[in-house]
Amino acid sequence: MQVYISFLKGINVGGNNIIKKEVLKELYENLGFKKVTTYIQSGNIIFMAEGKNIDQLEEMIEGQIQNKLNLQIKGIVINKEILEKTIQQNPFMDKDLKFVYVTFFEKNSGIFDLKHLEGKQKPSEKVMQTGDVMYLYFPEGFGQTKLTNDFFGSKSKKVTTTRNWNTLLEVQKIAEQMY
Repeated sequence: MQVYISFLKGINVGGNNIIKKEVLKELYENLGFKKVTTYIQSGNIIFMAEGKNIDQLEEMIEGQIQNKLNLQIKGIVINKEILEKTIQQNPFMDKDLKFVYVTFFEKNSGIFDLKHLEGKQKPSEKVMQTGDVMYLYFPEGFGQTKLTNDFFGSKSKKVTTTRNWNTLLEVQKIAEQMY
């Protein structure tokens, strides 16, 4: 069995797509996943699965949410190794980490065209892409930037979801305890 992390996009945000943690846990367990654990209410689910690839897992999860809750929720699934690599490769470790965010793009999204940032990115904001991950440093806070999850998703025409640095560290702790 392998440890996976599912980051659901846009649940329990602004009163929309409300799904309780207990309901998510049950949905994932009904798919046959083991040791299902949720972290906070924003769609962070850590679980173990066997014999499936990431595409299959994403399809299963999205289908289960659609069938049981009648919600069309997209998500991104990564394995524990990808999470660890994402954390290790943070180019902004020298910055105040409470202002660091990571946007995950769906698998094999390619390079994001940085020309989309023109006129949107503030001088204080830093952006760096590594594979399917965009590292973001917003010293004025996430609420003050135009480079939101929706911005990256609409410009790339890919599924994206963003998490703050602390959430990634907490999810990593849970994932490490799975074995």
